[in-house]
Amino acid sequence: MECEGKLRFSFPGANEALGAKKALGEGGPKTERSKVKVSVKGKKLVVEICATDSVALRAAVNTYLRHLKVIEELGV
Repeated sequence: MECEGKLRFSFPGANEALGAKKALGEGGPKTERSKVKVSVKGKKLVVEICATDSVALRAAVNTYLRHLKVIEELGV
C-alpha cells in the first residue's frame, strides 16, 4: 500500500523558506522505500513524501521534522 504525506512549514519570509530548503540539502537518507520532494511556495516550505508503506512514511516524516527543528534552533 502506497502512503503519501505533505508537510508545510511557514516562515517569516520567502528568503527564510529558501534558506531552510538550502540547509536541508538533499534531505534525509536515500531509500527505495520513500521519495521526497522539497519545494518553496511563497513563505512556505513544502515537503512531499511518497512511501511504499506507513513505516517508511513515518520514518521520513520524523527525519524531516528533526532536520527542520535543528534548522529552526540554529536560526538558518
